[in-house]
Amino acid sequence: MKKTWMSLMIMIMSLFVLPLSAFADESNPMTKIKEEVKIDFGIINGMNFFFTPLGKVISLIVFAGLLFLIGRIIWRIVRVSTGKASLKDKWFWIENGISLLIIFLIINGSFFALLESIFSWTDKQDLVGPTE
Repeated sequence: MKKTWMSLMIMIMSLFVLPLSAFADESNPMTKIKEEVKIDFGIINGMNFFFTPLGKVISLIVFAGLLFLIGRIIWRIVRVSTGKASLKDKWFWIENGISLLIIFLIINGSFFALLESIFSWTDKQDLVGPTE
């Protein structure tokens, strides 16, 4: 398996990377490779017909997850009051706390703001030239 993987990597390099670097600018061959390999996110701009219904479906799923977590916590309180469960179940509270945090980050948009800032930061990075 190891020899097959190495052979595959050599084949991919010889088919894609080496021809690009051979015909690239003499000063820096990575400039041409960067232009050819970089993902064009401008394609996404015209896809509102897809993302609007997808956003509604995701909103319903997140809301259902929130209701499920609240129901689970209420069910735990009912079981504690009847003596069938304990409030000291550490993993139950950790699991529900992390799930609730993720759901609230998605609901108020902080999760997507974080993803947007990461994307903006990585989009501005110039891996070829000197960084400031």
